[in-house]
Amino acid sequence: MLLIKKYRLAKNITLRELSVLSDCSYGYLSQLENGKRRNPSWTLIKKIAHALRICPMTLLGGYCSQFCSPKCYYYDKYFD
Repeated sequence: MLLIKKYRLAKNITLRELSVLSDCSYGYLSQLENGKRRNPSWTLIKKIAHALRICPMTLLGGYCSQFCSPKCYYYDKYFD
C-alpha cells in the first residue's frame, strides 16, 4: 500500500498541489490514496516521491536507515 496520504499531509500539500507537482491527474492520485487503484508504475511512484521530497522506497512503506539520507541513491539524484 502506498503511503501517499500520510506523507502528503505531513508536508501540508493538497492533493491538487501534488497532482501538479507529480504531473499526475487529481482523480488518479485520489484513487491511489483511497486504495481504489493499485500498482502504479515505478515511474509514477518516483514522480510522486520526488514531489513529496522523499525516497520512493519510503513511499512504498519500506523505510529503513539506508534510505532517505545523504547516502541514498534517490537523495543524491533528486534532492540535492
